[in-house]
Amino acid sequence: MQLVAGRTAFEYNRRKKRKGSFWEKRYHATAVQKDDHFIRCSLYIDLNMVRAKIVDHPKKWKHSGYNEIVSPKQRYRLIDHKELSRLAAMEEDSTFSKHYQGWIENALKKGNLSRDEIWTKDVAVGSDSFIEKVRKRLGFVGTKNVPRSKSSQMHSVQEETSLYGLKNEAIELEWEIFTDM
Repeated sequence: MQLVAGRTAFEYNRRKKRKGSFWEKRYHATAVQKDDHFIRCSLYIDLNMVRAKIVDHPKKWKHSGYNEIVSPKQRYRLIDHKELSRLAAMEEDSTFSKHYQGWIENALKKGNLSRDEIWTKDVAVGSDSFIEKVRKRLGFVGTKNVPRSKSSQMHSVQEETSLYGLKNEAIELEWEIFTDM
């Protein structure tokens, strides 16, 4: 991840004849429940470069997942569309790209581009039961966040901070522990 991030920053700064920091912070992993939580996370990631005002649409950022989802290559595909549809809880993978394109267009139209720390700081995002499973499996207490509205089913958990505002030791998650959730 560090190599990809460094190369991307270098190339962008070189082309734009600029210097300085490109990425806001270091890479952070968040466990995300499949279904609409996964979709929201994917949309958030694909809108990052729009949010940063580097492009006005994800299709203009050649390294985004948007292009791979909406206009996949015939050879050397990076994304398994059948698995992507399964993670999004959609039965038919042939319709996923059209839906995804519509969700991006809708977010751009509504101006839903604000930064949301739930995707950048929290350890896990999902339903209340998903968060409880993650907390149990990690033996992790953390700070549980409540949904923003009564209709929202999105919960999350953050690492607790220790004295003096320092973060506790980073939690490394093994992917296998979440595959059956």
